[in-house]
Amino acid sequence: MMTPFTSGSPGEPDRGFAASPTPADVDLAVHAAHCLVEALAGDTYEIAVQAQNGVVVLEGVVASDRARTFAHRVVWAVPAVRDVSNRLVVA
Repeated sequence: MMTPFTSGSPGEPDRGFAASPTPADVDLAVHAAHCLVEALAGDTYEIAVQAQNGVVVLEGVVASDRARTFAHRVVWAVPAVRDVSNRLVVA
């Protein structure tokens, strides 16, 4: 299950970003989430995607170290991504 979210959205917890995301941040998070859905098809995972100023944060649970590394690489390949903070855990 993929759950894209952005800081500042109603009902979402604060994830540590100082300001509300711009439309470009939201677009980047959604694009990264779609890329992950396609790339990880068939794997078991719960990943939340957030972006601000080109930095994408991945949080959640994946089934293996391989899936964690692969998710990181997929997001790095998305245009406009300047950095990836991979906070995924293996369960």
